[in-house]
Amino acid sequence: DFFAGGYFEPDNEPSFHIPWLYNHTGAASKAQAVVRGALESEFSATPRGLPGNDDAGATSAWYIFGALGLYPLAPGDPSYQISSPLFERMTIELHPGYCKGGAFVIEAIDNSSGNIYIQSAELNGSPLERTWISHDEICAGGTLKLQMGPEPSGWGT
Repeated sequence: DFFAGGYFEPDNEPSFHIPWLYNHTGAASKAQAVVRGALESEFSATPRGLPGNDDAGATSAWYIFGALGLYPLAPGDPSYQISSPLFERMTIELHPGYCKGGAFVIEAIDNSSGNIYIQSAELNGSPLERTWISHDEICAGGTLKLQMGPEPSGWGT
């Protein structure tokens, strides 16, 4: 009802984390649908492409995290919630002064505007059933591979 009623505002900082809370309820596919929907409907590469006031880059950061399919839900918690990434392949070049892994790659296989749901996930070739990844796992480098599909799946439940 909250989302259907239009109460979620991706341009309002106190609302940024709300879609990712679905990951904690066993309904990861709902997080994927809401995040992807906001990315595709509220943001664009135009002069008015960011909704609301960017407040020193907060809304831009929300977009970047959403596009990666990752989100740091709570300050002080060294983990990132996983959701539907916007692109098929993204590489995060890791700063050698902070992380030893070189690069962290996110691959979304069969990703498209019709395939927004994570069907399965692998971290460095091993199955990943949880809806989050730790900061240390990212810093170690490697690949998060997400198989995308058109229907919600049991992944993350």
